[in-house]
Amino acid sequence: MGQKEKRSPDKILLYLLTALLVVGLLALLSASIDQSQQDFGNVYGYFMHQLLYGFLAGGAAAAIMYKFPYQKVQKIAPAIFILSVLLMMLVFIPGISVKSGLAQRWIEVGPLTFQPSELVKFTFILYLGSWFSARIRGSKNGISLVPFLIFLGGLAILLLLQPDLSTFGIIALTAGIMYFTAGGSLRHIAYMGAIGIAAFFIFVKIAPYRMERILVLLDPDKDPLGVGYQINQAVVAIGAGKIWGFGPLQGIQKSHIPLAMNDSIFAVWAEETGFIGASILLLLYLALAWRGLWLTEKIKDHFPRIVMAGITIWLFLQAIINIGSITGVMPLTGVTLPLVSYGASSLVVTLAALGFMLQLSKQAEQ
Repeated sequence: MGQKEKRSPDKILLYLLTALLVVGLLALLSASIDQSQQDFGNVYGYFMHQLLYGFLAGGAAAAIMYKFPYQKVQKIAPAIFILSVLLMMLVFIPGISVKSGLAQRWIEVGPLTFQPSELVKFTFILYLGSWFSARIRGSKNGISLVPFLIFLGGLAILLLLQPDLSTFGIIALTAGIMYFTAGGSLRHIAYMGAIGIAAFFIFVKIAPYRMERILVLLDPDKDPLGVGYQINQAVVAIGAGKIWGFGPLQGIQKSHIPLAMNDSIFAVWAEETGFIGASILLLLYLALAWRGLWLTEKIKDHFPRIVMAGITIWLFLQAIINIGSITGVMPLTGVTLPLVSYGASSLVVTLAALGFMLQLSKQAEQ
């Protein structure tokens, strides 16, 4: 055991995370200058906010998760998950919650707003890792499907009341892959896939705005000044970047794209760095997924192996869904781009998860 503690974190994983952080800060600096000038009277307002409340606080969270032994995290994972769910329930309490349009996903903490569902993404992975590993050690019959579906169903109710279908989709897909990693049967995976597809069509049917997003995906000119405006402006920005882009801070579409520093930040990055820069960012996410899954295969202990797979899949799915939606391949979802989009809640939780990934990478057999 002492020998394992002397191991260093995986260097390739560390380099990939550093590269993504650098790209994220550069992209945010450019994407936020117009909105910062409008809201703060200077071009660095949102960038400095992200640096202080997201990057620095997230760095501290990453350091804590890197140093705190994963064996202890495994023991307290159920309590952490329960606390995060209770925190998420605060979004339904008037006076504490912050509402934006139909969405009720944030709570106010002093001068800051926090999105508890971001934390639940991570804590649910920790909880499942703890539960799966305990079941593997204590049962000869593998992982039971019914309790697993009950956990997911409870989360589904809380998230769909907000409503936040995209977050639940990411959690459900991640959980399904973790279930498989933990030894769940392919038959059970097929059942869950069928349930998921049926549920998706039901949720689209009962919410007209979701159907509108799908129709706009099929025909971008259907509502060019309404539902289709964001995707149309984003596609214009991506196309305008051509091969090399306009150069740093030189993009012009960021003043026209809704949520330029949030959901649409990939389009701003593509306009300014072109096909080359957009491809580099996509390749960084692909490389992160490859390295995370490679490390998963090299880890023998159940909890770190399952959690490594969960964090890897979560971040990769979220990146692909964001990029896919803003390029017109998928319906718009409102999902942020990990380590790149503006949002302290997302960045702090993501950095904490990545700090834990670096600790778990030390358990990989070289």
